[in-house]
Amino acid sequence: MDKPSKLLTKLGATVAEVHGFYAKLDDASFLANTSWTARDILVHIVFWHESFARNVTDLANGVKPKPLKGTYAQLGRRSAEAFAGCSIEELLARLTDAQKAIEASILNPRISLIPYKVGSRSYSPEEHLSIVNDHLRDHLNKLRIVSANEREKES
Repeated sequence: MDKPSKLLTKLGATVAEVHGFYAKLDDASFLANTSWTARDILVHIVFWHESFARNVTDLANGVKPKPLKGTYAQLGRRSAEAFAGCSIEELLARLTDAQKAIEASILNPRISLIPYKVGSRSYSPEEHLSIVNDHLRDHLNKLRIVSANEREKES
């Protein structure tokens, strides 16, 4: 397996871990950091994963991608509004669909650079897979710690 394929496999495993974490979670309303609940973090993950999926699907199909535009704060508000009525189950289904789209497109040889957001540099498939995997892992590791602390408080 070449490096992009290995990175794609790692990302798939991390997405499965995120899915497993949230599927077992009784309540995603606990604060996972100073301002976001566990649900907010899942919204953030799904929003950006869908953007990644759209961009690589467009590139694989020879369509000019439309990366997200705005500040991180604006995009955070946009994601919260877009997913306001979604259940955890719906968010997980959307994450799974985005991952499938990424898997179907990212290894396409016509993809050399993937836009991230307007005003940011583009990334090679290897870089993007690695960055996204690390980002998801960071959120997941922090969620696990906070969730464990929440369960201890309840005991």
